[in-house]
Amino acid sequence: MQINSIQISGLNIKVGIDIDSSVESGLYRVVIPAGSLPEKWWLEWDRPEADKNKIGEKTEGFLPLMTDLREQIAESANSPPAAVMCIALQN
Repeated sequence: MQINSIQISGLNIKVGIDIDSSVESGLYRVVIPAGSLPEKWWLEWDRPEADKNKIGEKTEGFLPLMTDLREQIAESANSPPAAVMCIALQN
């Protein structure tokens, strides 16, 4: 199993997981590494490349930069995971 996407909407996290057909049914623990979840203000300040008309106070590439910096800090500080969840799989 492998996480293929993480989407954040307010306080909700939606995780896409690739599951091979050979994976056995059971309970699994999913760990989202420290530093991989953005802060709300990062999302507000980030300007996607497609949003060229509404520049305002936003910065293009801000979200990837801050996420990368947080991951580096979390790795060096040996931080706990950003989130942990359990899933039940019936294959």
